[in-house]
Amino acid sequence: MVGALGASRLPAAADVRVDLANGWNGNTGREFPGAVGGVTSAPDGKQVAIAYDFTNGGQYIAASHALENVEALSTVKLKVVGPGHMSVGLKDASGQDFLFHVGMTASDEQTYTLNLAKPNKAWGGAEDKVMHFPLRSIRILANKKPEIPKGTLVIREILLVRAP
Repeated sequence: MVGALGASRLPAAADVRVDLANGWNGNTGREFPGAVGGVTSAPDGKQVAIAYDFTNGGQYIAASHALENVEALSTVKLKVVGPGHMSVGLKDASGQDFLFHVGMTASDEQTYTLNLAKPNKAWGGAEDKVMHFPLRSIRILANKKPEIPKGTLVIREILLVRAP
């Protein structure tokens, strides 16, 4: 009987490493005119760069990527290089957006872990502040920070960690 119970267990779902080579779109935040910059991804898939310049206005430059079949996440881990202020946005199956601010501490490579149970903001879609899976997309935003008006954020890894 013990063998039968052990055999019925399903394997744990694997974490998802987001592709950094393909499918990234840029957005200069047209609703806040003045930002200049863009998004580039390395052909080798090792990084996505968000160049930003807020000296003439604007609030953010965003890089977004569609997600498929991403279920039951607990955290997002990012390896990032660069000065500035970063946010991470997730869109769920209902169309609800969740925004997480990241307190960047240095311009050299750092790993940041976001607890998905604690977004800074949520709006749209179901409007219930509950994440409905599967997720549709992820956005990385370089946000305006007066003391760092221009620079480049380089994302070297995005790992979507499944809930236990």
